[in-house]
Amino acid sequence: MIQNTVRDGLEQAARVLEPVDPAAALDLRRLAGEVDKPCTVAVVGRVKQGKSSVVNALLDADVAMEGTTETTATINHMVYGVPDTPDRPVLCVWRDGSIDACGRDFLDSLQGHDLATLQRANGISRLEYRLPNPFLRQATLVDTPGTGAAVDEHQNRTAEYLALENELRQRHDAETRAIEGRADAIIYVTGHVPKSNDLRFLEAFGRGTDEPSRALKAVAVITKIDSRPDVLSNPDEFAAEYAEALKGHMSAVIPVSASLCRAARRLQADEWAGMARLIDGVRRIPPATLERLLTSEEWLTDDDVSSGLDFAPLSRSEVLDLRSMVEHWSVFVIIAGIAVNDRGLDPAGVGARLTALSGFERLRMVLDRQFFARGHILRCFRIMDDAMAMLRTLRYDRITALHDAAAAAQLRHRRFSALLAGAFGDAAVRAELAAFLEDALADDAAAPGRMEHALDKAQRLLERVYGTLVKNNHDFNALQTMMASVDLFSPEEWDELEPLFGRYGLERSARLPGKGKDRAYCAARQSHWSQRAHRERNPERRLVAQAAVERYGVLIREEGSGR
Repeated sequence: MIQNTVRDGLEQAARVLEPVDPAAALDLRRLAGEVDKPCTVAVVGRVKQGKSSVVNALLDADVAMEGTTETTATINHMVYGVPDTPDRPVLCVWRDGSIDACGRDFLDSLQGHDLATLQRANGISRLEYRLPNPFLRQATLVDTPGTGAAVDEHQNRTAEYLALENELRQRHDAETRAIEGRADAIIYVTGHVPKSNDLRFLEAFGRGTDEPSRALKAVAVITKIDSRPDVLSNPDEFAAEYAEALKGHMSAVIPVSASLCRAARRLQADEWAGMARLIDGVRRIPPATLERLLTSEEWLTDDDVSSGLDFAPLSRSEVLDLRSMVEHWSVFVIIAGIAVNDRGLDPAGVGARLTALSGFERLRMVLDRQFFARGHILRCFRIMDDAMAMLRTLRYDRITALHDAAAAAQLRHRRFSALLAGAFGDAAVRAELAAFLEDALADDAAAPGRMEHALDKAQRLLERVYGTLVKNNHDFNALQTMMASVDLFSPEEWDELEPLFGRYGLERSARLPGKGKDRAYCAARQSHWSQRAHRERNPERRLVAQAAVERYGVLIREEGSGR
C-alpha cells in the first residue's frame, strides 16, 4: 500500500533528523500518524456564495444552517457516525476545550446580529455533526465560514459590538484559510463570473504545494445556476469557459443549483405527491397565460398586472398556492417548463430531470472519482507537502540561526584566544585551556554542517517517496480512465493492465501476477504500449498506453537496482 511507503519514508527521515533536531523528527512522526486518517474535504470560498447549501445538497439533508450572516457563521465538521442523543446530535467544541451536546434550539441561537449572539459565537471553535450518511464514510466534510466578509452598513451597532464583530470576522477569515491549508482537498464555491479575487484565492491555496498535488486537490462549484437559463442549457460549455478563466487551478468545474436539488428532494415526499400536484396544476393553466407568467413573477404576484390574465380552470389564488410549493421563482419556472414541454413525463420523471439539471449527480460522480476513490493518495500528497514545507523552513530558518550561532562562537574563540595569548602563567595550563575552549566551541561551529547534511539526506528520502506517490497517482488516473471507458479495452488488456496499475496491490508480484521478475517480459510489453501510445487516436487509450509505458519502465529500473 502507498500509505506504508509514505509512513516508512517519514519514519526514515525522522530518524535522520533526530540527532540534530528532535522537535522536527517528532513533527515528521506526527505526520506519519495521520496517513491512515479519513480524507478531509473543505468547502471554501467567499461569504454568501452558498457553501452551506452545497453541503446540504451533497448530504441530501438540511444539516448545515443556511442564510446565516458572516458574523455568526461557525466552522462545521460533518463526520460519519450516530449521535449519542438524537435530540442533541451536534457537538459544540468550545475554544476553551470543553464540549457540549446541543440541539436545534442552540443552533438557532447562533443566528442574528445582536451582541449576545456574537459573544456566544466567539467562544465556539467548531460544531461537529455526526451523521450516518454514506457520503461521509469516505471523507470528513468541513463547511467553513468563508473569507472576505463585507460590513453590513444598516446595522445599528455599539462600539463593543463593532469590536467583537471585527475580532470574530478576522478569526473566521484566518481559520478558514488555515482549514484550506490543512485540507486534503477543497470544493471551491463561487458565483457565475470568475473574478480576480477567485484567482488570487486559488493561487494562495496552491502556494507551497507541488504541482501534481495542486492539480488534483480542488474542484470548483458554480452555484445558483437556476437563475441562468443559458448555463442550464449548456453547462459543459460554460464550465469549460470558467475553467479557462481559472487558469488550470481546478481539476473540474461543475455548475450546480442547490435550489433545484432541494426542490426535487422535498417534492419527492409521499411518493411524489407534491410534484404530482404541482405539475398537474401547471399543465391546467392556459398556455397563453402560462407563457406570460413565466416571463416574470410580477404577472402572478401584482394585483393590477395579473387582473388581465385568464387562469381558468384554476383561480389566481390556486396558482399562487402552486408557486408557494417551491422556494424560488426560478425553480418554479424550470419545473413548469419541464412539465408543459414534455407532458408524457410523470412526477418521478420530472423529478429526475430536475435532479439532473441541478448538477449534483455529476458533482458527486466527480467527487467520488477525484477525491474519495483516491482519498488515500490525496491525504498522502497533503502530508508529503507538509513534510517538504517543514524541511524548507528548517533549511532557510534553522540553518541561518545555526550559522549565526557559529559566527558568534568564532568571535568568542578569537577573543578568548587573544586573552590567553597575552596572559602570564604556566604555558602548559594555557595550552590546556586553549584546547578546552576549542572543544567547547567546536560543536557550534560544526552544527550548520551537520544540519545541512541531515536535511539533504532527509530531503532525498522524501523526494523518493514523493516520486512514488506521483507515479501511483498516474496509475490511478489510468485505471479510472479504463473504468470510465470499459468497452475501449479488450479482455486481454484488462487482464494485463488492471494488476499493472496496482488494482490488486502495489508490490511487484501483484503488478505482474505469475510473471515474477522477468525483465524481458516488461521490456516487450513496454515496447508494445509505446507503439500503441504513438498510434492511438483515442485520447483515453493513448493516456492508458502512456501510463503503461511509464509503469513498465519503473518495473525495469527496479529490477535493475535489485529492488
